[in-house]
Amino acid sequence: MANPFATRATEFIRTNEAFLSIVAPDPLTYFFEPYANDSGLYRRPISIQGQPGSGKTTIARLFEFSTLTTLMRSGDNAYAELVNPLSKCGALADGRVQVLGCRLPLESDYRELSQLPYTEKIRAELLQRLIQARAVLAWFSQLNKAEIGPDAVTLQLREESNAAIAFVGGKEGHQILSRAKNIESEIYRIVGALVPPSEQEIEGEIIEPYRLFDIIDRFRIKTTSADHSLSAELLRPLVILDDAHLLSTGQLNQLKTWLIRRELTLGRWILSRLDVLQPKELFDSLSIIDSDVNMPGITAERDLIRINLQNAKRTEGRKTFRSMAKEMSRKYLSQMPIFKQNNITTLDSMLPESITPLLQTQCKKLKEAVEKFADRSRISETRLAEYEKMTGDWLEKRHENSFELRWAMVRVLIHRHIKRVPQMSLLPEEDIEPNRPIIPDLGVYDGARIHLLSEFERPYYVGLDALSDAASENAETFLRLASHLVDASENLLIKQRSGALQAKDQHKLLVERAKQIIDSWAFPEHRRVRALSEWIADRCIGRTQELNAPLDHGANAFGIPQADFDHMDDNYPYLATVLKFAVAYNALSLVPNYECKKKQWCLIELGGVFIVRSGLPFKRGGFVEGTAIDLEKQLQSTKP
Repeated sequence: MANPFATRATEFIRTNEAFLSIVAPDPLTYFFEPYANDSGLYRRPISIQGQPGSGKTTIARLFEFSTLTTLMRSGDNAYAELVNPLSKCGALADGRVQVLGCRLPLESDYRELSQLPYTEKIRAELLQRLIQARAVLAWFSQLNKAEIGPDAVTLQLREESNAAIAFVGGKEGHQILSRAKNIESEIYRIVGALVPPSEQEIEGEIIEPYRLFDIIDRFRIKTTSADHSLSAELLRPLVILDDAHLLSTGQLNQLKTWLIRRELTLGRWILSRLDVLQPKELFDSLSIIDSDVNMPGITAERDLIRINLQNAKRTEGRKTFRSMAKEMSRKYLSQMPIFKQNNITTLDSMLPESITPLLQTQCKKLKEAVEKFADRSRISETRLAEYEKMTGDWLEKRHENSFELRWAMVRVLIHRHIKRVPQMSLLPEEDIEPNRPIIPDLGVYDGARIHLLSEFERPYYVGLDALSDAASENAETFLRLASHLVDASENLLIKQRSGALQAKDQHKLLVERAKQIIDSWAFPEHRRVRALSEWIADRCIGRTQELNAPLDHGANAFGIPQADFDHMDDNYPYLATVLKFAVAYNALSLVPNYECKKKQWCLIELGGVFIVRSGLPFKRGGFVEGTAIDLEKQLQSTKP
């Protein structure tokens, strides 16, 4: 069987049953439930933004009516874990679907409307009519998949909208559908014409208004419908506009301004990638500041819900993604018979974290090097023995008995000792106490582990958490990384061996895959993004490999003063553009307003695959200090 981890995009999964079998519920709980009170998900417009592969289209497909009815039809709790979060989001209630959702990809001829030789008003009108008409067609297509025909549907209007009913075709389902087909046909004729008709002709054709979104409140499903047992009698309309970044900038702004109006009562979600934003908009969004809608009487922060699938709550986001990745991998593995037959149900059992000790010759080399350095540094044998015992006791409490880790930690302690006894060389016969106690702790442990990686290639990226962290909270990147490991495990099983991968193989495969992913970058400005990432990584490596482990686990970011970042769009516009694409495609991430040493910084943090490729830690917070000028100089020195 083909490796399902290699099927990265859910659009390629044909049936709803197969789709539902791989969807994890965590994103619903984390991103959507907080806005579900008082039907907030279906009253206010929602802008959902994320990197490619962050799960936007998966969310859209999950809320489609036919997907929800498939879920309810299963009736055997096959997808029970999805029912609760979908119920909390208001899509399900009392065992019935409550929302008539449809996904409308804006990837075909919508953008062509912006190139027609008409006034902006006419082009905007054509765009709105086409979206409304195709939304109607998509809604009825969804109903049809659930075996509910147009004759079983009537439109329930907002109270003040009776006068407008004639312009949408009527209240009955077949009338609404017929009118929508005519509207779509008219616009398609304009877009597809070799020579577009004159603006005067267009104005004649669109003289009758078509404002379905303004008047629609609910769809009423007749009780005689075949699938009524799965559907509520009154369904909330929800239109999900996917790939909105494919519209022109002007169209996207018009779309947001149109849909943000408070009088609209249908659900409307706009899904787009981050690179559609201007650098300042993207940077502001990371600070949860909404600024992309400018309309009298409308405040974006109050009238628009923005869901960023790269959440600014980094610690919580990483924890949530680990849980989601674990659940997602469990579902994918369950589709591969060879793992089911061998009782391997999660990646945990495939990726054990135990690490084989270094060779005796390597351990001996390390110990002798530490002892010689201690002797040269006039560290007494008594103090060296004390540090070794303290470290051994600390590791024993963690149930670890690693010789190389103990001596790598002792080396860090000795280097810290020297740093804290600056006058030591002037008093050669005296073993001076350091100005602060030196003890083994988690920081020393982390520093020792990363030193052993660079010095002896001791496996570092091991276990499911490391795999999840390498993905930088991006589902598609996780699947690309995991597919490599799953293939290797499957090969072992085919050879009648255990499917568990040794630590050294996990590490090697993950580094190999990370390099492949970086080599496949083809997004805008990817060469400069790669050069900038390599430059940052080189500085982080130098800082991380300092033997006193000054940053404990090490560095994976470049920090610039927050003031530099606040004015980057004005002072360094090209640098801002390069950073925008780096963030939008998950190569780098930004951490504004980071407080350290009584200063405010903006951290430019390497993405997970670049961290793995460079042998750096995943733990956050360690950074190399610099300025925006340093980044600008580096950018200028990079060949295009």
